[in-house]
Amino acid sequence: QKLREEGERRSMEYKALNAQIEGKVSEMEKKADEMGEKIKGLESERDALKEAMTSEEFKHKAHDAEEIARLRGEVEVLKEKLANAELRSAAFGEKSAEDVGELERQLNLLKTE
Repeated sequence: QKLREEGERRSMEYKALNAQIEGKVSEMEKKADEMGEKIKGLESERDALKEAMTSEEFKHKAHDAEEIARLRGEVEVLKEKLANAELRSAAFGEKSAEDVGELERQLNLLKTE
């Protein structure tokens, strides 16, 4: 009888201990699930930030390409203006040379008179 009572007492102690351990395990599983959810949320946020950074880099690259194209266009316009100015200058130089020649001829005529 004593042995039986001792067995029952130990059995109850083990059951209580088992219930306590199961409670702790359940609590740890719940915390692990919460941490898993946090990890998934952080991973999702990380992926979104990576995508945003890539998109932002693309925008900057596209903006840089637009700026380069705009500047190249301006350079071409300036080259054209320079070429036109050189042509006008050459034409003006010829006209000036003609005018000087004409003035010299008139001066020589006046001297001869």
